[in-house]
Amino acid sequence: MLFGGETVVDSTRVMLLHETKHLPVYYFPEDDVRRDLLEPSERPRTATQGTARYWSIRGGGRTAPDAIWEYPEPIAPASFSAAISRSTGTGSTSGSPKTSSSTPSARPYSRIDVYRTSRHARVLLDGEAIADSVRAKVLFETDYRRVLLPPEDVRIDLLEPRSKRTHCAYKGSARTGTSAPVLPSTTTSP
Repeated sequence: MLFGGETVVDSTRVMLLHETKHLPVYYFPEDDVRRDLLEPSERPRTATQGTARYWSIRGGGRTAPDAIWEYPEPIAPASFSAAISRSTGTGSTSGSPKTSSSTPSARPYSRIDVYRTSRHARVLLDGEAIADSVRAKVLFETDYRRVLLPPEDVRIDLLEPRSKRTHCAYKGSARTGTSAPVLPSTTTSP
């Protein structure tokens, strides 16, 4: 795992824990984590494994608050996590898609399908068309469905850029844009 150009974790002994109703999470042996890049955090958290101790990552002039946590004294059934640092990777990124850890782990049993649709898709705000497309695609993910519109069919001039960025283990990075007030859900008509 890289952050700010610094290697925070370098391990071939990573474990991936799957918990019900949570994204998979990486566990790293303590010896494979560079503690010199970590600062203790005050954030408390009690989970099924016990009480977590959080660490912020500092590297390359950047900080990722509460990016790594561990269970110093896990409950008996979770004793495997005793000296293990754990991370979803949130907030840490190397800038390279192959090594980025800014994203929660991909769900290995999830499925994503994208299909063209013959439906006409429109997004309206106070009666004004923000987007109008006959080239929409529908994205089906395990837990939800989204309508995707080509940028050419969206009134970009009505959107205000935001600095928020998101990242998906499947779809990659995205920068969000919005108009004021927030756009309503996409509507489709037959």
